[in-house]
Amino acid sequence: MTGSNEKSFDAGEPSGARARDLRRRAEKKAAAMDAERLETLSPGQVEQLVHELRVHQIELELQNEELRRAQLELEASRTRYFSLYDLAPAGYVTIDGNGLITEANLAAATLLAAPRSSLCGKPLSRFILAEDQDIYYHHRKALVETQKTQVCELRLDRPPAEPPVWIRLQTAMDRDTETDADIGRAVMVDISAQIKLKEIMATEHKELAKQVDQQTADLLESNRQLRSEVDAHQQTQAQLLQKTELLKVRQTRLEEANAALKVLLRAYDAERSEWEEMVVSNIEAQTRPYLAKLAVTGLSKRQQTLLETAIGSLDEICSPLNRRLIIKNIKLTPTETQVARLIRQGKPTKEIAGILGVAASTIDYHRHNIRKKLNLSHQKLNLQAYLQSLK
Repeated sequence: MTGSNEKSFDAGEPSGARARDLRRRAEKKAAAMDAERLETLSPGQVEQLVHELRVHQIELELQNEELRRAQLELEASRTRYFSLYDLAPAGYVTIDGNGLITEANLAAATLLAAPRSSLCGKPLSRFILAEDQDIYYHHRKALVETQKTQVCELRLDRPPAEPPVWIRLQTAMDRDTETDADIGRAVMVDISAQIKLKEIMATEHKELAKQVDQQTADLLESNRQLRSEVDAHQQTQAQLLQKTELLKVRQTRLEEANAALKVLLRAYDAERSEWEEMVVSNIEAQTRPYLAKLAVTGLSKRQQTLLETAIGSLDEICSPLNRRLIIKNIKLTPTETQVARLIRQGKPTKEIAGILGVAASTIDYHRHNIRKKLNLSHQKLNLQAYLQSLK
């Protein structure tokens, strides 16, 4: 602590040099007393005087003990004051009526970034940032006018390379016990971290508000689009209902047409059966007799093979194979149909190639296509056996 309160007391001084000084002063004063006055005293008066002196001496010794005890308490109080004032985490300063610093603790010296010994006699405003001088001026003015505690937040100046320090300044009026003049007791608290946190929170709040506004706008747009979609859906639903009614009408008409087609198909099937029976009858009555006569006319081996093939083809025509293929909607080419008939008759690939006058690889190609169209490509089924099963 700096200032005028620098008096100290030595607990051993009354019994040392100070005691000797007091004794010399007392002897000098006693020597100055009138010796004749002492001679006029009676022995009883002298005895009484000695008794009073002894009592007075004891009183002085008791007073001296009280002074010693008071001095020890004062020292303890000053130690506590040093701990409470000088070592306090907050900055304490005392300011006179002119705004000059008269006392400051260690924390205040740290905040003001100046040696503690150099603070006395300097104005506090010297350490305040130029932009915040008006804040400090109105702070002091309100303090003097209202005589009430004032609080403000301002920045302490720092070198260009360092950021200013934010403090909360709280000042209360007091009176100097020695000069009876008005003084200010100020407390300075570093709030730079709180200010930084406020700035971060303000930035985050601004960003959050921006995000909320954007999300609100997005939600409004989504709501508008959803309403449009709902309206379109309702319109589509109405159209679907209308089309459903039309489909019901068409379905009724199709059912009626289907019933008529079934009648026609039954008639067609009956007529086709009659035609098939007529074709088979004509073949049996008009073609087979001539083929039988041709077989006994001494044909060559190739002619005999061709005749057998022709007879087999007629057998196939008369058999239900073609009808089965048609019913299954299997569309074979004319060549594939011939190959399928010969395979069904049990002819090997080489013989079929000789009959049709093509290479064996061509017959293998047609066999592959036939198996593919019959959905037998990935099945281990004999093609001849399968074709013979179609009866």
